[in-house]
Amino acid sequence: MSAMGMLLIFYKFQDMAIKVFSATPHGIDAKIVEVEVDCSPGLPGTFIVGLPDPAIRESKERLRGCFRHVKGIRYPIGKTIINLAPASLHKYGTQFDLAIAVGILIASKQIAIDQKRTLFLGELSLDGSLRKIRNCLAMVMAAKEENFDRVCLPVENYDEAALIQGIEIIALASLSSFLVGVAEGFSKLVIKEKPQRAADDYFGDDHSYTDFAEIIGQSFAKRGLEIAAAGGHNLLMFGSPGSGKTMLASALPSILPILDDRELLECMKIYNAAGKTETRILRQAIRPFRNPQQGITSQAFVGGGTYPKPGELTLANAGVLFMDEFPEFPRAIIEALRQPLENGTINVSRQQGSFLFPASFILVAAQNPCACGYFGDPLRSCSCSALQILRYQKKVSGPVMDRIDMHMHIQKLKQSDGSNLVYYSPGNNMRREESSEIIRARVVAARAAQSARNPRRVLNARLSAKELATVGKLPAEALALLAASQRTQMLSMRGWLKIVKIARTIADLELSKNISAAHVAEALRYKFAGE
Repeated sequence: MSAMGMLLIFYKFQDMAIKVFSATPHGIDAKIVEVEVDCSPGLPGTFIVGLPDPAIRESKERLRGCFRHVKGIRYPIGKTIINLAPASLHKYGTQFDLAIAVGILIASKQIAIDQKRTLFLGELSLDGSLRKIRNCLAMVMAAKEENFDRVCLPVENYDEAALIQGIEIIALASLSSFLVGVAEGFSKLVIKEKPQRAADDYFGDDHSYTDFAEIIGQSFAKRGLEIAAAGGHNLLMFGSPGSGKTMLASALPSILPILDDRELLECMKIYNAAGKTETRILRQAIRPFRNPQQGITSQAFVGGGTYPKPGELTLANAGVLFMDEFPEFPRAIIEALRQPLENGTINVSRQQGSFLFPASFILVAAQNPCACGYFGDPLRSCSCSALQILRYQKKVSGPVMDRIDMHMHIQKLKQSDGSNLVYYSPGNNMRREESSEIIRARVVAARAAQSARNPRRVLNARLSAKELATVGKLPAEALALLAASQRTQMLSMRGWLKIVKIARTIADLELSKNISAAHVAEALRYKFAGE
């Protein structure tokens, strides 16, 4: 008998190619991929086609080593063709290993399972264990949207995958555990416990955020941050060095409500796509706080790359983007804020295609009044010329400034402001400053009123002009105030609408159904940096 005849005795191949399902990242989302495997007699070799990246092409070597170390299976000796469909879609990542291994086992008749409604995700090591993969959450979400029954994935990815309801998650430690599941039933491999939030202790031991009770004085600034948090308004703070701009900005996340289920899934999907692990977001549902530095590249800020990943604009989605020393950022970075500030998204176009990333955040920008920082400071004199001051203030264009809802002048704390105040300390019930917990309760109530009023469940800052006309009706006295401001301050139509939105938020904080002239007057103070 010939050598080929002997091989056919040991390996009985399928008469037709079998099909197994996996997925590939696509921006922050994912696309389902059909992994077609055909094992047939012929010269030994494994060929992977369908626009795979190098990590996928190398999977055949990982699988050969894996099959040698897992008992009960063998890598087929013959010609193996693996096609990743659709062939026009670029695929990348190591998550195809498990699907290819399962496809080879079925095609070579070493196992028999119904794989048609199962998604296989996982990177295989040489000893057969499964390693954690990236972009897992987006792939599981894609599987649910395509009506798959279950997803097989590494144990380390279970916590994030379990956030998706309505689909069975099978957590595997190794290829051997998968084979046990084939023999004994997958139900024994399903982990029952779901990850629990610990949101009752909002920040726990995390001291990176400032409590409002720790900030002495600055009542005007703290009120502005409360309004910004309640309505999702963008904010610019300017003042001389030492006035407390950075401390105020770091306190803003402490008064924001925790992420709801939809926001939590979106945030986790974004951080997955960027290759970042944010256990605090997963466990405590705390909103992101991003603080990019002036030297950041345009790609890192906006997003991009060979396979486009989210940048800082998208990583701040549903949270806060803090840009300290705002005019010192490159002009291209500042101008990139236009689209997110307008509609809450950022469009990233690369060779792989055009991707629309979410970028709905509260922008908190901080800047000095001039290059030396002391223009207008009552204690130190400014060393800048009038031309230098003008150039510094013109670094941020008018259209970007017009898209920032609130402008606040932060003044240094006067000695009289803090002389009679009790500083915050744990267990001190005598402090006079409001804590973040108290302010957050008002913010949550105001946001609840906005969600109940608007079918799209958006905050006031994201209302369209048509929606604002319904919920932002002004009395005659308030209209007169706005008309006077339009004449004296050269108020644009965008500026007019933003003042009405801020006034609507102030009314919501007071749980008032109607906007009053007093609400508009307070909104004007924050639009034109008064105190």
